[in-house]
Amino acid sequence: MHTVTEVAWQFTGDMRLTALDCTLRRAVSRTPLEPTWTIVPSVLPLAGGAVFTIAYECTVYDSARPAREAAVIKVALAFLFTVDVEPTVEQCEAQVPVVLRMAEPHLREVMHSLTLQMGLPPLVIDLPQKQGDRRGEPQLTEEGMAV
Repeated sequence: MHTVTEVAWQFTGDMRLTALDCTLRRAVSRTPLEPTWTIVPSVLPLAGGAVFTIAYECTVYDSARPAREAAVIKVALAFLFTVDVEPTVEQCEAQVPVVLRMAEPHLREVMHSLTLQMGLPPLVIDLPQKQGDRRGEPQLTEEGMAV
């Protein structure tokens, strides 16, 4: 069994919205929205750090008519971390769950604002209260992560 040596990652404070694509398929009024998610993390190791990008695709359905897509929203957030050593791919991959947790409040704000501006009921993403307290924990697939 191969173990990954831990390194002391430092977040630089540099978080960027790197991609945004919104498509309003159908106007929905006064009904809760039902989202489905695809989450694809990626890592670009650098000398002395790494850029972690989390790409989200959210298909939003009208809860009154579950077969009808209301909108498709794609968001990518990038986070720059530094480390004292040149990180290995395995060390970078071990940091992905931390970055996913850091991204959640930013994603929550973006999704709420976007759905409101699209004329949809605002989508509110529940954040976990503690580690592991999340319905639909991301599951790794060959295409990425899905919730």
